[in-house]
Amino acid sequence: MGDIIDFNKELNARGLLEGNTYTDSDGVVWKEFSCGFDHSGKKFTFDIWAKSFEDADDKLCAIIESGEVLGEIIETDEKDDR
Repeated sequence: MGDIIDFNKELNARGLLEGNTYTDSDGVVWKEFSCGFDHSGKKFTFDIWAKSFEDADDKLCAIIESGEVLGEIIETDEKDDR
């Protein structure tokens, strides 16, 4: 398995992230979408990058079919609001 890359960190470092969108080297505009699910009576969310709502929905379906836990995240540079 290859290295796991922090997508937002890489985009910020390259100056490509503008708000919640970026344009890749092929000129494709990517947008950040929030996904959510219920578990043990609580609501959880995570973000994915996609070209459109339909693309985000397709990616979520792919996660449902083939997603896996890759490992624990030990440290991040980003602050969160937990």
